[in-house]
Amino acid sequence: MYNYNSFRIPINSIPDYWSEIVPYISQALKYSAREWTPIEILKLALDDKIQIWLTVEASKENPNKIVCVTTTMILTFKSGKKILHILTMSGSGLKKFLSQDQILYNFAIEKGLDAIRSEGRKGWDRFTNNKYKQIYHVYERKINLEKGD
Repeated sequence: MYNYNSFRIPINSIPDYWSEIVPYISQALKYSAREWTPIEILKLALDDKIQIWLTVEASKENPNKIVCVTTTMILTFKSGKKILHILTMSGSGLKKFLSQDQILYNFAIEKGLDAIRSEGRKGWDRFTNNKYKQIYHVYERKINLEKGD
């Protein structure tokens, strides 16, 4: 049986981890709305505007093997509502890194946030353990690709 450890990468350690984690971030961005690049995420993380989280395998066979990389950003709305927005999450074996949820939850409490929010593919629903509620669907209409409209 494997145990997993989740933690936020300290800002000054991000450059040390970058070559290992950028493939995970890039993979997640392939399934996103393509609003971010890995370099933008790196720059904002180094400015403490984005947080980077790791879940690692804590076993004798594979100590500190990365199984998940997640990036988050704190958003504050005019209404005063503050959320921890999950920008990217990538890894292998989704159930392995769900332990990260409690770490994100504790961080949100520490920062006085109102919620944790993420957008994702429909398949993520079955892994949220009813802790997350679907509050809306996201639709997007691309302007530059449509003709005759």
